[in-house]
Amino acid sequence: MGERPENDGVASSPPGADASFSALYRTLVDAVPGGVCQLDADGRLVAVDDALVELTEYDREELVGAHASALLADDDADRDRLDAEFRSRLTTDTADVSTLELTIRTAAGESIPCELRLNVVSADGPSRGAVCVVSDVSDRVRREAELESVQDAFESMASVLDEADVGVFLLDSDFEIVWADRTIERFFGLDREAVVGRDKRDVLEETIADRVADPESFVDVVRSSYEDNTVSERFECRLRPRDGADERWLEHRSNPITAGRYAGGRIELYYDVTDRKRSEVALYEREEQLRTLVEAVDEYAIFMLDSSGQVVTWNTGAREIKGYTTDDIVGEHFSTFYPEEDAADGKPERLLATAREEGQVEDEGWRVRKDGSRFWANVVITAIRDDGDPVGYAKVTRDMTERREHEEQLRRERDQTEQLLRTSPIAISVRDADGSLLLANHRARELFGLTEPDLAGGLDDFEEWTISHADGTSFSPSDRPAVRVLETGNQVLDQKVVVERPSGDRIWLSVSAAPVFDDGGDLQRIITTAEDITGVKKREQQLESELGELLGRISDAFYALDEGYRFTHVNERAEELLQASENELLGESLWEVFPEAAEIDEVWDAFHTAMDTQEQTSYERYFDLLDFWVEANIYPSETGVSVYFRDVTERIEREQQLAESERRYRTLAEHFPNGVVMLFDEDLRCTLAAGQAFENLPISADELEGRVPVEMIDESASRALESAFQEALDGTEQSIEVEYGGRQWSIHTAPITDVQGGSTAGMAMAQDITERNERIQKLEQFASVVSHGLRNPLGIAQIYTDMARRDGNPEDFDQIEQSLDRMETIIENLLTTSREGRTVSDPDPVSLSETTTEAWQNVETAEATLEVGDDLGRVLVDEDQLHSLLENLFRNAVEYGGEAVTVRLRSLEDGFAVEDTGPGIPPERRDEVLQYGYTSGSGTGIGLAVVRDIAQAHGWEVSITDSEDGGARFEFHGVETA
Repeated sequence: MGERPENDGVASSPPGADASFSALYRTLVDAVPGGVCQLDADGRLVAVDDALVELTEYDREELVGAHASALLADDDADRDRLDAEFRSRLTTDTADVSTLELTIRTAAGESIPCELRLNVVSADGPSRGAVCVVSDVSDRVRREAELESVQDAFESMASVLDEADVGVFLLDSDFEIVWADRTIERFFGLDREAVVGRDKRDVLEETIADRVADPESFVDVVRSSYEDNTVSERFECRLRPRDGADERWLEHRSNPITAGRYAGGRIELYYDVTDRKRSEVALYEREEQLRTLVEAVDEYAIFMLDSSGQVVTWNTGAREIKGYTTDDIVGEHFSTFYPEEDAADGKPERLLATAREEGQVEDEGWRVRKDGSRFWANVVITAIRDDGDPVGYAKVTRDMTERREHEEQLRRERDQTEQLLRTSPIAISVRDADGSLLLANHRARELFGLTEPDLAGGLDDFEEWTISHADGTSFSPSDRPAVRVLETGNQVLDQKVVVERPSGDRIWLSVSAAPVFDDGGDLQRIITTAEDITGVKKREQQLESELGELLGRISDAFYALDEGYRFTHVNERAEELLQASENELLGESLWEVFPEAAEIDEVWDAFHTAMDTQEQTSYERYFDLLDFWVEANIYPSETGVSVYFRDVTERIEREQQLAESERRYRTLAEHFPNGVVMLFDEDLRCTLAAGQAFENLPISADELEGRVPVEMIDESASRALESAFQEALDGTEQSIEVEYGGRQWSIHTAPITDVQGGSTAGMAMAQDITERNERIQKLEQFASVVSHGLRNPLGIAQIYTDMARRDGNPEDFDQIEQSLDRMETIIENLLTTSREGRTVSDPDPVSLSETTTEAWQNVETAEATLEVGDDLGRVLVDEDQLHSLLENLFRNAVEYGGEAVTVRLRSLEDGFAVEDTGPGIPPERRDEVLQYGYTSGSGTGIGLAVVRDIAQAHGWEVSITDSEDGGARFEFHGVETA
C-alpha cells in the first residue's frame, strides 16, 4: 500500500489539543462499541484502533494509508454506496451520523456483515475527513435470518390460529419471544414485530401487565411457569376494557417444549373465553329448567346426597338403572349401591371426602342393583357448596357394562395387534393422513438400521440410500406406496423395490400399502408392510439360470402354452419337429398354427382336459402334416400347460414289426439275451438245457435234463420255480428271482403254443443277475442323488421358464445357453461312466493348464484364487470328462474352503495334483467322500464320486492327502502324457 505515516493506533487528537483532551479522546474511543478509524478528506485511513485491527485481521501498517473501500468485500454496490455517502457528507453541512450496512472482507478472506457509522470531522473550516465506527453485526444478521425462518415456518400456522381466535407466544430456552401471531397483537395491543427477540419477562411486566385486570397475580403465575419450566399451566384472566370495547376474558394455557429446535422453551396459548363466561350466568338461569329435565332422563341415575351421604332425591334413570323406587331408597346411605367388599373398605366415604376436597370425583367400578345383580358404573360425585361450605353432593351414575365389555374386547385386540407388530417378521409402519409416521415396528427399524425419527422422513430423504424399481429405473418420492395410497386412496400390493444401503449392500423388498378409512369415508391411516425378499430373488435368479440351462438342453421337444393356448416357449428340438422357429410361434395360438390338430378329438380333449382338471394327460397318434408319429405328454399349471413330445415313428414301426413276428420270435431270441434256456414238458420235467451260464453253476446241462424243480434247487426256491412252470403251461408268462449256486438268477417262463394256440410245453430262461443287481444297487444310489440334485430343479425350472421368457431380457439367455452346454456334458459324462463300464476308449492330447483355466471360469469362485504350475504339459484324456473332474474339485474347494480359498494345480511324475488351502479332509473320511451320496450337509453328494469315476474310467489312481497348507490334496497317478 506504499509508505504510511507513523501512528500509535488510535485516531489523532484535534490540533492544539492538550494532554487532558487527548486522554479524554482516547477514553472515548475505547468506550465506543466496535472498531474506530479516522479517514482523511480522500477517504484513506489515517488511524485505526485495536478493535478494528482485530476485526479485520490486517496489520496496522497495512491499514493506515489504504482507502476505506479496500476493506470491503468484492461488491461494487457497497463500494459505490460508501464513496457516495462519504463525498456527500464532505460537501453537506450536517451533524447527522450516516449509517451503512456493509460487508467487510478480512485478511483471511472471511466476509463479515458490519454496520458503519460515519461522521464528518470539521474544525472551523472545510471538512478534514471523517470518523467511522465499525460494528460486527453477524449475530444480529444471523438472528434476523433465524427469525425470518421462524416467521416463514409459522406463517402457515398463523392463518389457522388467527381464524381460530387463538393468541400464541413461542419462546426459546432463554424465554425470548421467537414468534407471536396477530391475535396476540389484538388481545394485548402489542406490535409483534417489536416484541420478537425480546425477553418475554420484560414484555410481560412492561406491557402485558397493564392490559390485565389483576396484573400482580397474572405476572406471578406466568413468571412462576418460567422458573419451573416442567409443568403445564392453565388459568383465566380478565382484560381491561380499551378504546370503548367491552372487557374480555382469556384462558391461558402453556406447556414446556421438550424436543426440537426450541427444546427448553415454552409455548403459550390464549383463548378468548368471554362468551363462555357470559354463558355461566345464563347457565344459572337455566338451572331450574335442567332440574326438571333431570327427572326425565332415564339413561343416567342422577340424584342428590346430603352432606352425610344419605339419598335425598331420585330420578327416573336411577330407578331404571338401580331398581329402587323413590320410597325404597330416599333416606338410605348411598353405600347401599356398593359391593360388600368396597363398602367394608370405606370406598364410598373416600369418594365423598375427595369430592368435598377437590370439588368433584369420578370413579368407575362395580355397583349393585336392588336385585343383587352387578353392573359396571361410571360415577361422578360433585360437591354442592353454600358460601364455601359443603351442603351435599350431586351424583351421576351411568351403566357402562356394555361399553366396558366392548373396551375389554378392543383392549384384547389392541394387545394382540401390538404383539403382532412386535413379533412380526415383516416390517410394518403406520402413517396418518398427512403422511407422518405414527409407528414403526422393530422389524422395520432393524431392516433399515434406522431409528423411528429416521424412518419418519422415508428412505427417499436419505441421499446415501439408492432406491430403484425392480426393473432398475429410478424410484422417485411419488412412487412410494404410501404416497400413492395418499394420492389415490387405493391399496398398493407387492411393489418390488431394490434398496442399496450406504454400506453397498443391496436388498429386495416387497412393499404393500393399504388405506384405512373412518366411518365417514375419510382417509385415517396408511399401513405399509415391507418384506425382505432378497433370498427369494436370489433363488429365483438361480432357478431361472438353471431353468434356462435345463430347458435349453432337454432332449425331448418341449413347448409351453398360456391359458389361451398361445405359445410362450419353444425349445430347439420342438422347432425342428414342428418345422417352425420360436419367433414364428411365440404369441400364436396352437389351434391357428395347426388347425388340423383342433379337428382331432383325441388331441383337443387331451389339451382341454389337462387345462380343466389340472391333471396330466397324454396322446399318441400319427400326424399327416408332420409326417411322423407323436407321443405327447401334457402337464397343466395355473398359467397354462407344458407339452413334452417326441417323434416315436421308429418305435411304432418296430412294435408293429415285433407284433407281426411275435409268435415266431417268442423264444430265446426275444426273451432271453444270455444265460440258461430250459424246455419242460407237461410234467414240469426238464427236457432240454443249454447256455453259457452253466460255467457258473455247480451242475451241468446234462445233469439238469430229466429233473423236476424240486430236484434242481433247494425246497423254498423249487416251490417258486414249480409255480412259474405251471403258470407257463396254463398259458401265462411268469418271472421270478431265486438264489442258486451262490448266484442270483432271474427266471422267465413262457408257454410254447401250437398252431391252435394251446400250450403243450414251456420254456424257462434263467439269467445270472448277480452283477446286474450290484450295479442296479449302485445306480439306484446314483439315480437318487442325481434325481434330488438335478431332476427336482428341472420341475421348478419348467414353471419359472415361462416367467423368464415373458419378463426377462432375451439377451440374458445367451449366457444361459453357454452354461447349459456344460450341464448337458456333465450329465452325459455321468451316464457314460455309469452305463458303459466307466472306460475311456479314445482319449485325445489335451493341454492340462489351458483346460484348468477353462474349467475355473465355469465355476462360481467368488474371491478364490487359482494357481497353475508352468510344467503341466499335455495329457491323453477325454477333454469333457477332464473338465468335469476339475470343475467338481474346484467347486468342492470353494464350498468347503471358503470364498477366499487358494487352489493350486501341480505336476507329478506320473500325473498331477489339485490342492487347496481349506480345512482339509480327515483321514477317516477320505474313502467316504468319494462315494455317491456322501455329503457334509450342504452338497449334492455327487461331485467327488464323479471325480473318482472319471479317474477310474481313464485307468488312473486317485488318492487324498493333506496339502502343504493343511488343506485337501487330490493326487492322480498313472496319467499318460501326450
